[in-house]
Amino acid sequence: ITTVCYGHTGNDIVWGRKYTEQECLNFLKKDIERHMNRVLICSKRDLNSNQLIGFTSFDFNTGSWCSSRSNREWNKGNVYEACNALAFSPSGSPSWSYINGTTFVPGLFERRKRERNVCLKEPSVE
Repeated sequence: ITTVCYGHTGNDIVWGRKYTEQECLNFLKKDIERHMNRVLICSKRDLNSNQLIGFTSFDFNTGSWCSSRSNREWNKGNVYEACNALAFSPSGSPSWSYINGTTFVPGLFERRKRERNVCLKEPSVE
């Protein structure tokens, strides 16, 4: 998958082209909005800001929150299980941290754990 800037993929990428920082930021804004809207559409419950951030980051990287166990648990009202499912299988082993389902990637697992931790954190009151 051809990827540029901050993880942007799509048919608007020109192979070999160097993108400016502003172009990359424009891609990022558009991509975050698209994935956040997917999460909001798939969620049957209200989300706090940290849950939305965790689920959006997961969807940005995997494109799969809507079809994930995390989403199913979320829509059943199981907040802890939904957030935990971003990084762990029901048995407690890492999930969503493999290339082609077989090669474990520690960096992906660290990302999944960060998404889980953000999701479980209470939003700050300002």
